[in-house]
Amino acid sequence: MILNKQNKKKFGYCAVFLLAFVAGLTAQAEKVSVEKIQADGVAKSVTGNSRNVQAVPAGDAAKTLKVFILAGQSNMQGYGLAEASEKHPFDKPKGGLRWLIDNPKTGPDFAHLMDAGENYVERDDVKIYYERTNTDIASGNLAIGYGGHNPTEALVIGPEFGFGWGVGKSLDGPVLLLKTAWGAQSLSGDFRPPSSGGKCGHRYTQMVKIVHKVLDDIGSYFPEYKGFDYELAGFAWHQGFSDLADDRVIHYEENLTNLINDLRKEFKVPDLPFVIGESGFHGWDNPKWDNGRMLRQAQANVCDSALHPEFAGKCGFVSSMPAHKQEYSGFNDASIHWFNSFFSYYTLGSDMGHEMVELLQGHLGVSH
Repeated sequence: MILNKQNKKKFGYCAVFLLAFVAGLTAQAEKVSVEKIQADGVAKSVTGNSRNVQAVPAGDAAKTLKVFILAGQSNMQGYGLAEASEKHPFDKPKGGLRWLIDNPKTGPDFAHLMDAGENYVERDDVKIYYERTNTDIASGNLAIGYGGHNPTEALVIGPEFGFGWGVGKSLDGPVLLLKTAWGAQSLSGDFRPPSSGGKCGHRYTQMVKIVHKVLDDIGSYFPEYKGFDYELAGFAWHQGFSDLADDRVIHYEENLTNLINDLRKEFKVPDLPFVIGESGFHGWDNPKWDNGRMLRQAQANVCDSALHPEFAGKCGFVSSMPAHKQEYSGFNDASIHWFNSFFSYYTLGSDMGHEMVELLQGHLGVSH
């Protein structure tokens, strides 16, 4: 579905399925202690209390792994806090996952993320691989803790968390998310695609290298998927702040169009579905962000079939308006990173995941 400023689709938030989750747990569902998660660089409790992370069992699935690439800059890295910490104390007496669950307005959409024992819930049918740096690599079950740019930000999420829940509960079979995101990176320079001319961006090159590396030897990175076929099923993009300058934003639509075409060619998936998460973290009429309206319109234009008929039915623009709820954040500032709001990052990611599922209903990637 194509959205633009005049016709923005308001996605519903996650459906309530806490009861289904509880009923689906089995005695074999793996419980991973916080100490193990911390050692793996995935998550930890800032309070120091022991927390068990309950996994959602994958069940019997076909041996085809659906792979999604997630890319962008700091807001794809993600800074949505699940809990306050000594480093990040909330400015207001709210914010974080526990507060969202207890809030009657938001509780039904977030209750499935924590069990009755206040354990964070993982999905073991959705895996993630994320190279924060060349030496800091995080991988494993989808869980709270794959946001930020270093392992000390262990209770932080990005869009990957909601995206993974969205596609994981809607698609048959296992899912792998390949997250490639670095802060303060532009599409005009750092992610610059080859067909835009000039020097190819080093982040574009690095992203492609990481994806090929994992896909060429999935069994080494995820032994449980050794011998599986894989299907490159989609690409999710959330980026834009570093392209707000006048000489960059005017070329954003062209560069993003080229990025889609170049990645489809690189991975030999001519109709690879793309989902674009709108850069609306500053709001819609913020005077501090003069070129924001132009940037968001460029993002929407790429998925407008009247402007780009070649992408019809294969490109989804996701409005970030449902995610822009500062009242659900524990912070008064940090608007550039969605006020560090767990609600915002999860909601945008979930909406992007749902949009991807809609695109996949009429399209599947190329199996290998």
